[in-house]
Amino acid sequence: MSPPPADLPTAAGFARRLPLLLATVLAAGCSLLPEPEPAPRVYSVPVGAGPARGAGGDVGRLRVRTITPAAHLDESIAWRSGLEVGSRTDARWSERPDVVVRQALLVQLFSDGRLVRSEALDAPLLDVDLLAFEERLDGDAHEAYVALQAHVLDESRREVLSLALEARRPFATDGDRNETLASALGAGLDEVCARLAGEIAAAFGR
Repeated sequence: MSPPPADLPTAAGFARRLPLLLATVLAAGCSLLPEPEPAPRVYSVPVGAGPARGAGGDVGRLRVRTITPAAHLDESIAWRSGLEVGSRTDARWSERPDVVVRQALLVQLFSDGRLVRSEALDAPLLDVDLLAFEERLDGDAHEAYVALQAHVLDESRREVLSLALEARRPFATDGDRNETLASALGAGLDEVCARLAGEIAAAFGR
């Protein structure tokens, strides 16, 4: 039998070239795949320090029971323009807004000693509905908006306080707008939590 022509690969030659061919095909296939979406950048809303501890005296007990966020409030950075609600795809919060609200409430309620945190079943209760924690857009104006509804029940589970609180903080959009939004939301949150703490302390504390 005569040997194959010189320009035809032999089986051994093909086997030697197979890894290179496979690598070339795989590389070409990978170049056709879509680029993965970049991971969203994570931002944190700062929580301020509470008021200084007072000189002592009678204190009231309080159990912080529930912080219930509106349906659109999660780790996404929410915005609202009129009736339209959306969220940013390139950024998110490090913690859910209801978690941040709970942290701010605990600081403002219990730092100065007017109230003491309790888990007793017969302690007065605080329930909070978080209605807004978002950027509000109105033309060229941008503001951080925090709104909540608080319900306080006494030892007999009778509602003794029902408070609607909100804070609006304009913020600049030049630079990192999500960073400035986070700072403005934190300041607004500290404001409403401090006002709520003052109302509750007046009712149950000294």
